[in-house]
Amino acid sequence: MAARCLSDSQLAAAVASVARINRIALYVSLALTCSLANAQSTPSRLSDWLLQQPFSTTAYPLGLSWRVTGEIPTQHVMQSELLQMLSGAKREVKA
Repeated sequence: MAARCLSDSQLAAAVASVARINRIALYVSLALTCSLANAQSTPSRLSDWLLQQPFSTTAYPLGLSWRVTGEIPTQHVMQSELLQMLSGAKREVKA
């Protein structure tokens, strides 16, 4: 069996081709890994997620701002209930 020698340009093209395939494989694997790692099974409210996180002295949760259009009606209801409770207009005795 005779050995086949590649010219410098053929060798450079082969190396570039292998590098390109490796790069594409890396991008695909990273994309799949990131999408699977960030997949969320059930949607949850940001406030619930924050309560589930471990306490950290370096955390600054007041600096968070999460705006979702679908949450505006729910937030308005919660805000109205809070304002009624604070104003004393809604007087309920809870034991």
